[in-house]
Amino acid sequence: MLLPKPSGWAVRLLGVLITTALLLRFTPHVENPARGYNIGFVGNSILFFNDLPRVLEAMTGNVIYQNSCLHGSLNLLSILQRGNGMYNKWRTPNAKIRQKKYPNATLYDYGLCSFPQLLFGYDANLFSGAYVDDGRNPCFQDPDYLAYLNDTYTAPEWDFVIINDQTTYPGVYYKRNSCLLALKNVYASMLLETKSRPVFLVTHGYNKTDFGGNNNTGSPLGSIPEFTSRIYHGYEIYAKILSTYLPPDQEPLLAPVGLVYLLIWEKNFAFWEKLFYYDGFHPSPHGTYLIALTLYATMFQKMPSTDFVLHDNLEELWSRARRMQGYDVDYPNLPFPTFEEAYYIYQAVRRVVLLGQLPSTLIDAQTIEEMEIDAGYQGWYNTDGDI
Repeated sequence: MLLPKPSGWAVRLLGVLITTALLLRFTPHVENPARGYNIGFVGNSILFFNDLPRVLEAMTGNVIYQNSCLHGSLNLLSILQRGNGMYNKWRTPNAKIRQKKYPNATLYDYGLCSFPQLLFGYDANLFSGAYVDDGRNPCFQDPDYLAYLNDTYTAPEWDFVIINDQTTYPGVYYKRNSCLLALKNVYASMLLETKSRPVFLVTHGYNKTDFGGNNNTGSPLGSIPEFTSRIYHGYEIYAKILSTYLPPDQEPLLAPVGLVYLLIWEKNFAFWEKLFYYDGFHPSPHGTYLIALTLYATMFQKMPSTDFVLHDNLEELWSRARRMQGYDVDYPNLPFPTFEEAYYIYQAVRRVVLLGQLPSTLIDAQTIEEMEIDAGYQGWYNTDGDI
């Protein structure tokens, strides 16, 4: 007796059920090790696009405390000179602060106004003329917010401080020297005093576009493997220099975001493109998801609980985002990762961070050094001197 041929919808439903069952079968349930940790962020638009700090917070089930000092386009030195730049970016409904002390003021969670204020809870130099007022720092633009911080903010004991540089500086020998000096003369002493462990967010290679998908500017540092390799090697130098000023328990960590991006570039170029915003540079929600997973796995040497990061409603991770995307342009928000896409990213992060898999196209450090010697570099490790 022949069985009736199943209908098309039944075949598709069966396929979805089998795929989901297999994904769940091979996805380990990981307990959350992040409870009670305090994590600070200092950096630029790679961090504020899609509100990475709050996404990482959500990935822990909202059990970490996080705060930040972020400003678009800046490097490790210039963010010390300008401080926070989120005044025009995070004045959004999700950023509103519920408070009663200032009933006539509408306050927003911009983060802290300078790196010292973030780490220590105060900054005696904030109004000494030491900072450039570019119209973006909330402490200079909103007296009520400054008063609110002075009344309410107490810096915690930071466990980790996540740091990212401008996306080309670590890979360009004549740019990174000023950042090495900043690490030596400013970051090292502050991190040492707070006993916090630095985590360098090793950014990804990219091809910029004109928002219409045209690679009219391309990669600023060669091919994607070369760009990624130069950046990774630069961050290795950052970590080596900073480690000479910190005890072993504060040894800098490298969160290899760029290596995960490159692994996906090698395996699935179409998926790699999904990791980017329209500009071909900043992260899409898929990219932010990848970055947050990589940071988590680097800090805790475990993947976050699948209860929070692998399910069918991943848009929940962004339910408190102060802003999606980052430009003031009228482009529709990009989609959130599906379960299957999230699983793909999850496994790529696990292979790179926890299993140590390296992309096959990654260029080794010696070759990168030889390339830079040919380009005329001098004094990578010359950190004698002041900023």
